Amino acid sequence: MCNTVSTQGGVLATGNTVSTQDGVVAMCNTVSTQDGVVSGDTASTQGGVLATGNTVSTQDGVVAMCNTVSTQDGVVVSGDTASTQGGVLATGNTVSTQDGVVAMCNTVSIQDGVVVSGDTASTHDGSVVTDFNDHSYFDLGKIVKNKIDVRHFSDNEKCKYMEQHFVPPVGYKTFCSQVVRQRGDEKTLVFRSQWLDEYTWLVYSPLLEGGLCEYCVMFLPRNKSVGVLVNKAFTNLRKAKGSKDGILDNHMRLDYHKDALIAAEIAKQNSSKPSQQVDCILDRKRKQLFEDNLHILKCIVDAVVFCGKQNIALRGHRDDSSSTASNRGNFLATLDLMAKSDKILHTHLERGKQTSKYTSKTIQNEIVVLIGDFIRHHLTLGIKAGSPSPFFSIMADEVTDTFGNQEILSLCLRFLQTNDVNNVEIIEAFFNYSFLKRTTGKAISESILDILRANELNIDNLRGQAYDGASAMSSEVNGVNGRIRNVAPKALYTHCNSHVLNLSIAASCKMTPVRNMIGSLNEIYLLFHNSPKRQRFFEQVLAKLKCESTKKKLLGLCKTRWVERHSCYDTFHELYSELTTCLDAIVNPALYPDIYGEENWLWDANTRTTAQGLLTTIKSFPFIMAFLTIKSCLLSVMPKAKLLQCSDLDCYEAYNLIGQSVTDLKSNRSNIDGIFKDWYGEAVSLSEDIGGYVTMSRVGGRFQQHRDNIPSSTTEQYFRNSIAIPFLDHLITEMESRFSEDACKCRHLFGLIPKLIVKTSDIELLHTDLQFWKTDLPTPLNLKSELGSWKKMWTSIGNESSSTDSTNMSFQESVMQWSRNRKCSTDPVPDSLLQSYRACNEAVFPNVKVLLAIACVMPVGSASAERSFSALRRVKTFLRNTMGEDRLAGLALMHIHHSMKIDISEIISMFLRKHRRRMFQESIMAIV
Repeated sequence: MCNTVSTQGGVLATGNTVSTQDGVVAMCNTVSTQDGVVSGDTASTQGGVLATGNTVSTQDGVVAMCNTVSTQDGVVVSGDTASTQGGVLATGNTVSTQDGVVAMCNTVSIQDGVVVSGDTASTHDGSVVTDFNDHSYFDLGKIVKNKIDVRHFSDNEKCKYMEQHFVPPVGYKTFCSQVVRQRGDEKTLVFRSQWLDEYTWLVYSPLLEGGLCEYCVMFLPRNKSVGVLVNKAFTNLRKAKGSKDGILDNHMRLDYHKDALIAAEIAKQNSSKPSQQVDCILDRKRKQLFEDNLHILKCIVDAVVFCGKQNIALRGHRDDSSSTASNRGNFLATLDLMAKSDKILHTHLERGKQTSKYTSKTIQNEIVVLIGDFIRHHLTLGIKAGSPSPFFSIMADEVTDTFGNQEILSLCLRFLQTNDVNNVEIIEAFFNYSFLKRTTGKAISESILDILRANELNIDNLRGQAYDGASAMSSEVNGVNGRIRNVAPKALYTHCNSHVLNLSIAASCKMTPVRNMIGSLNEIYLLFHNSPKRQRFFEQVLAKLKCESTKKKLLGLCKTRWVERHSCYDTFHELYSELTTCLDAIVNPALYPDIYGEENWLWDANTRTTAQGLLTTIKSFPFIMAFLTIKSCLLSVMPKAKLLQCSDLDCYEAYNLIGQSVTDLKSNRSNIDGIFKDWYGEAVSLSEDIGGYVTMSRVGGRFQQHRDNIPSSTTEQYFRNSIAIPFLDHLITEMESRFSEDACKCRHLFGLIPKLIVKTSDIELLHTDLQFWKTDLPTPLNLKSELGSWKKMWTSIGNESSSTDSTNMSFQESVMQWSRNRKCSTDPVPDSLLQSYRACNEAVFPNVKVLLAIACVMPVGSASAERSFSALRRVKTFLRNTMGEDRLAGLALMHIHHSMKIDISEIISMFLRKHRRRMFQESIMAIV
């Protein structure tokens, strides 16, 4: 049955589409055969030859299996490609046909006594070349005649071919012969079978009717110029033997014949002992070489990590390969120490080439950079694409490297670490150093953006930036602030709160009595700091007086952090009496024989004069009163100032601390009479201890405008009105103006804190204020209703009400979640941004969760960037002042993030992705 049927010349075909011409049948799904017709999906016949496809039936000696068949000049190509000629049929994956030659068949069928099978096949005139399973067809003549490339044969196949080659049986009668004329008589010469025994490499080819060298045919190197016995059979029997012109003897002396013998011997060994094959040996050697080089690389990376984390200089004065210095640096010394218990590393360091030990500064730098990339990658995993909270802020500051005369920018990141859902933390982390050509707003902002882009951080997720108040950083037009906001409009600028507090205190200390007191303190510090002799004498005074204090040295006044000066005030106050005695002993040595003993310190006139002036100053009551007043006023500010530098402090907590400081100062101001009485009493007691007198400055006439001409009836009233009250008023005014509500750009987010939202009466106003972050919200249209539910939930919890809306299951679930997350039943409602974020159920309040995440990453200050400068001074010293930017950043990252576990295997994997081929060299330093 078929849609179309056509018959001609006794041919019957059925199928969807059939066309016939001259006995040709094509395009049949089902074909019945009759008188030499074969069936299949696609069939084409010409010249009485049939070929078919998926289903094959055979008749009249034709067999074919193919999907696509084409025929030409009596040739049928079947299978993926197939060819038949002269009753020979071949099928397989790839078959090419030319002059009756068929090659590369996976499966070969044979008809009429001809069989073709194997991975590679070639036929000529009905002959088969490489049927390695049929002994009757091993004849080198077939290879020579058909010019087969034996390089495709394996050693096993070559050896099998030679072992099973045709050997003339006893009484073989069809050896080749040659008729020659000797002395007028004709004589017939016959190929002698004895030659096959005498010359072990000689074989007889029935096909070529002559002799061949089996080794040269099988193992001759490519492109060799050869002759008889190789590319043609030996048939000149007259010249078979002879020391001069004997073909067989001369062939044995040829160089390429000797090379072929060696190659044949190796092939035989490989065939008989597979484990000793060259490729197996090379594989084992290659594997062992890789493992050894991997071990060496691990030791090198371990040494770099050790030196980096411990902040040990890697390089010595001369650490190159040609150096003969005994001390070539800590890195090489560490490797030498490791090599004492590591044979592989010891061999590498002792026997490796001087230029290929993998310990050069270039490789050190490359490993340091990879470790830096590893640390930065793991630091930013939480803010990469797809993380729960991808928002982050930046903190930057620049410093001048005095050793390298280079401006260096320090960049830090602030983000939420959400890897552990039950332990979300605010992280401030040093991220990178960058060398600056200039310190303009353009240069610094471009450097920051380049670092963020190089580390694949999405600048669109930047929500905050914190710098100092320099115009190059804070300007909204040409400063870093303005240029960053041109790229990331939601990156709100924060003037470092610690810096603002310092500015407030510095402005307040410009009062004349306070300024003079601070100047005198600094001179006293410098007197002892600049002279080891005077410092040793001060320590001797402390020992003779049996001072109970553990402090033996005065502290200098911090130039940048005014709050840190409180440590200087504490030390000075603790050693006040001993310091007075020391200065008096320098001025009047004769009065202190117990301190001097038998030693004569021989103070110069300048030292004695300076000591006399400072002694008079610190014994004066105005100095004592100014010192104790400033110290007492700053005592309430100092703890908050230290907390402002904490890396996990959020903005709301920071402004609460500042507010508490202002409140404490105002409380002191309102109770100044009672508080100052205590300060005054302490000053009087200290003055009496050091032999001073309670006096006050002379009140001048009306023309004395540069003196504190404050009318007073008592000394206490004078100093209260001239020092304490003005200083407190000035400090309160400075802090209130600098820490104004408008200065906090993210203050609207504070309204989400449960402690505050329960007091909010206008949810509509809060909703309007939060529209700045509208595009960050997953469902901005639901924000207003979420804020109402958020307030309702915390109001309910605050009132400890057990009643809930039974119809609002999500609300009830959120309340239950908060109850489960509370540490104990007495914990208050969250009063910080981080606690609020932890307590927020993202499934119920998705918009509030995002807004709280943004609020948490808002920076408080740039203290983290300033702290990195301390690490910079430890890493980049005058002995290590020429290191490049990448090396400096990598070493600093290892040192600062000392607690981070560095995965050595991952560092090695990163290295292998860049230098895979080196790991297979005899020296991993070899460049290929």
